[in-house]
Parts: sequence; C-alpha cells; structure tokens
Amino acid sequence: MTTKVIVSHDELCRAAKLLAAAVSLQNNEHEQRANVIALICDASAETLELKTLHQELIACAVIDIYDEDIEDDLWLELDAVFFSTLLEKTKRASHIEIDIDGRMMSMSISSGKLLEGDLLSPPQFIRVDDSATFNQNIRLIDSLADYDFRPCMDEEAFTTSVSKASCKLLRAVDEFNMAQNATVADHVSVMFSKDKAFVDSTNFHASFERIESEEEECAVLNAASFKAFQKVINLMHISRDAKLLMQLADQQIMLETEKSFASITTKDISHRPQSISLPQKSEPAICLNVFESVEALKKLDAKQKKSEDFVFISPVFREEIPEILFESEPEAGQLTSRVEHIGDLSSFDEIKTLRQPLLAAIKMFLDEESVYIQGVESDSTEIIVSDKLHNKYAAIQKLPHRASEAA
Repeated sequence: MTTKVIVSHDELCRAAKLLAAAVSLQNNEHEQRANVIALICDASAETLELKTLHQELIACAVIDIYDEDIEDDLWLELDAVFFSTLLEKTKRASHIEIDIDGRMMSMSISSGKLLEGDLLSPPQFIRVDDSATFNQNIRLIDSLADYDFRPCMDEEAFTTSVSKASCKLLRAVDEFNMAQNATVADHVSVMFSKDKAFVDSTNFHASFERIESEEEECAVLNAASFKAFQKVINLMHISRDAKLLMQLADQQIMLETEKSFASITTKDISHRPQSISLPQKSEPAICLNVFESVEALKKLDAKQKKSEDFVFISPVFREEIPEILFESEPEAGQLTSRVEHIGDLSSFDEIKTLRQPLLAAIKMFLDEESVYIQGVESDSTEIIVSDKLHNKYAAIQKLPHRASEAA
C-alpha cells in the first residue's frame, strides 16, 4: 500500500518543529516512545494532522492536503525529532510530497512545486532536488487511543491574544531565569489581572499583554515547564499572520492558532512563588541605553573557563560627561567598556555582580530605549533592573565589591 500526500512546505516544517519541541520538552518515562507522534491522514477532511501523545505537554497541528486523490484514512507513528530534522535538510520549495509505503514501513519526503492541473491533465509534482534521499521508518497503527484528546478552548472563559513582541519578551524572561540557574524547584506565576497579563516570580516581573479581565487568574509553572511554555509560544507564533490565543484553564495553559494547539499542565496553586518587591521610584538609579549596555557587557566575555563570570560597575566622568564603566574580573587580563549615562549621575561605590544574569536582565528591555539599574546604595544586597514605569523588573544578587573585600 502506497500513499502520496502533497502539502505546503512551510506549514509542514512549522508543524514538525512545534511537535519536535513538544516531545523533546516532555518528561517521558518510556524512552522508546519519547519522540513518538502520530501522523493522521484524514481523507474526508483532506488534512494531515500531527499529534503528540496525551501527556503533560500536548500539541497538534493541521495542514491542508493539496492533492485530492486520497481515498482512505491513514494513521501512523514516527519519530518527531527525526522528521523535523529531515524537513530542515530538504531544499526550500513551495510544497512537500510525502510518499508513504505501508509494506516497507517507511516514507520518503521530497521538496518541489505542485503544478495545477486542468481538464486535460492532472496536477503534477515537480521535484527540485534529486541529489539526496530522505527516508524515515514508520509504524502503521489501527487505533488513536493514545492520542485521544480533543483540543479546544472554553468559549465562555477569558482568552487573550499573544503578540509577537510578547513572544520575544517571554523568551528573554526565560533566558534570565536560566541565567539565574533556575531549577524545577523554582516556580513562575502566569497571571491575568484586571488590566494586564504578566509573569511573576521571586526575582522578576514582566507584563506582556494589556487585557480587560473581570477576574484575576493564576497558573503556576516550574522552571522547566516555563521554558516549554515560552518555546511553544514562540514556535506557534512563527508565522506573522498567525493569531495566537491563550487561556488559563483548570490545571493547564492552553494555546491555540487557526491550525495548531498546545496545552501545558500546570502545578498546584500552592507552589505559587512569592512576588518580587516593586522597586522604589525615589531610589537613585543608573539610566543607560539598552542596546549600548548589551553590547558593552558582551564585550566583557573573555571566554575564560571559569564557573563564575563577574562584572564590576562604577561611575566615571570623561570631560564632565557621566559614564558607567563595566570591567571584567582581572584574571589573565581585564576587559573594560563604557556606556554614557543618561541624565545626572549620583556617586556610588563600585558594584560587583554576575555578568550573565545582568546581561540577560537588560535583554528583557530590548523593546525599550533606556533601562534603569537601582540598588546602588552600599547597604543594598541586590540590584534591580527595570523600565521607567516598572512594568518589567528583575533582581540580581549584589556581591561584595573589591573595596569591602580588601577591608
């Protein structure tokens, strides 16, 4: 039994990437089925559906079939990660042809262009690359019991859209969380308040969408689940035209576009972390250009093989122009970079902190022009990186500086 299916190259690649990420982020106890997904060919609907097993993180995506000669439904299982890798290696083209051989338990994929047919000739698929063969082993199945979930949102529950800018922000927040060495013991709240959607933890707060909700809702994820959450969001929003919706349901966060769906199981509300304290606007602060600060901190990466990467921050003046001096830890040598300070600069003692968390924190503000660093007083134990209105802020441990170490 041989079946040929032609679909959009871009749609299939996006779907495969989403499913590959979903299975790779899964904590699967059965290693042999860790990367398994179902490929479901629906002849009547003329669609191809990719679907994960029903677990803590589920995802599915539907792709329209272009040729209309599919007579029978077909269900099979395959390795999602290998499938996504094969698609990445194919040449870019408008279409993909999937040739499924049920007897040999394998399928091949080819990139090309589908030429529309007319009354005299049927549609014709023209390959663009005959230099390589892309084959994958499959397993035909006669039941979809392991994939028995019907993805849908509650039409009566509050739902918000998630913009492309929010996707980038959530990825930056996760990078900051990882730079702080977050583990599964660390938790993140995903919140809907009356006027904003935000993520919150013991060391960061970031509003990512303006909303109008009558009630406050909260979902809790551990660090690993939060990484899966932001990665799935970014993959689902890879198409600029896709409208991504999010809903906080009972013990799950649901995400949906017109052609894809994902659901992440959340933790019990008892794991909700204590929120970070709001920085005081009256405190003195350093004000810097975001892009210049990111570039300055990148320059201090000396590629040293060490467990900790410190940065020293101090005020300097050059021809009466206030600047902030960033210095690496003197080891094999020392790297320095300067960023012009915006506005008046108050004198403060040298600050010592970790470079990577500071860099990751400032990257949370790449959509802003300037960033503020508070907690420069000598008696403070942490520095707070924030925007002017405190819609986003992150806390980083302040370490004893060289003057106090010498004393």
